[in-house]
Amino acid sequence: MICSIAMYTEVRAWNRENIENYREVYLKVTHETLYKRDQKKLYSSRAKNVVGVDLPWDEPGHSSIVIQNDGCETPEEIVGRLVRFFGLE
Repeated sequence: MICSIAMYTEVRAWNRENIENYREVYLKVTHETLYKRDQKKLYSSRAKNVVGVDLPWDEPGHSSIVIQNDGCETPEEIVGRLVRFFGLE
């Protein structure tokens, strides 16, 4: 398992074609949640060159599963959902 940010569409396509059992989990967060969780003040300080704010990014379009990570589920609930989704029980 790896965690990465700002991967490009081409990289994700390469991963799907070349990594056996590759699964992509997209942790999606609303802008409102980003502002609430903004520990480094990237979003509330009017900082420039921030991906997703004033810089474009390649949003995943073919993820195995999308998790809306806005606090409605605990981390344990999310892990349980992933375990069930990927048949790892």
